[in-house]
Amino acid sequence: MTALSVYACVAGIYIGLYFDILALVPLFTLGAGFLVLTGWLVGADLAGLAKQLVAPLVCLQFGYVSGIWSRDSYAKFLRRVNPRGLGPRT
Repeated sequence: MTALSVYACVAGIYIGLYFDILALVPLFTLGAGFLVLTGWLVGADLAGLAKQLVAPLVCLQFGYVSGIWSRDSYAKFLRRVNPRGLGPRT
C-alpha cells in the first residue's frame, strides 16, 4: 500500500508539472476504477475498498498540487541545465 501511495504521488507530481487540471480527472477515474476492480476481484468488502482507495487518491492530489507549486522552480532549473528553454509551461 505504501508503494502504491508513493507511485501515485510521483504520478501526481508529473501531471502537475506538465498538464492542466483536466488531465488529473481521467487519471483519478482510472485509478479509482482499477482499485475497485482489483478489490472486487479478490473479494474485498466495500469498507476495505474505501480504505484502500483513499490513500492513493489523496497522494495523487497532493503530488499534483506539489507539481503545480514547483513549476516555476523546475522551469528555472531546466533553463540552467538546458539553455534551449525546453521545459514545462509556466
